[in-house]
Amino acid sequence: MAEVVALTMKELRADGSTQWSTRSMAKRMNVSHDTVARIWKDHGLKPWKIDTLTVSTDQPFEEKLVDVVGLYMNPPQRGGL
Repeated sequence: MAEVVALTMKELRADGSTQWSTRSMAKRMNVSHDTVARIWKDHGLKPWKIDTLTVSTDQPFEEKLVDVVGLYMNPPQRGGL
């Protein structure tokens, strides 16, 4: 199905998700998710492997990012080791 390939490569999901899943594409195209998986495999499509940075839409994302990076830059000392 050429339309599955075209939508996978060119159209974003209406719900704001960053990528298609086999189930979401199947629902959109009214086919089974196995059919979508076969089409993707036949065309070498892997929408879950993206080549660009995707920024989270989570509201406190920046605070979480700062906390995580801070832990990497200054890890807590382990007592007794």
